Amino acid sequence: MLKRVMVFRLKAGVDPDEFWKHWQEVHAEQYRKVPYLQKYVINHVVEPIKGEPVYWGLVETWWASKEEHAKMEQSPQFKAFNDPYFRERIEGAFAAWLEEKQIK
Repeated sequence: MLKRVMVFRLKAGVDPDEFWKHWQEVHAEQYRKVPYLQKYVINHVVEPIKGEPVYWGLVETWWASKEEHAKMEQSPQFKAFNDPYFRERIEGAFAAWLEEKQIK
């Protein structure tokens, strides 16, 4: 299984509590229905431990393969998925495929 992550910041002036509520109740509810998605986890910074957080949110998705992810992007469910509220309130997004190795 492959893991894909995306991190992002909120634009200045965005209410983080309102955004978090929307992310959970609207965006995530729609996205979790796309085909081929194995696992979907959303995270946000609640308390910085050291320094200023570079990113506010982190999305983790798991896929059987990059090919299945590509098929998902061509699916009617994904093409119908549209969330301008989310898209218009984030900036500095970075996404990557990761290799995960669980140690414990």
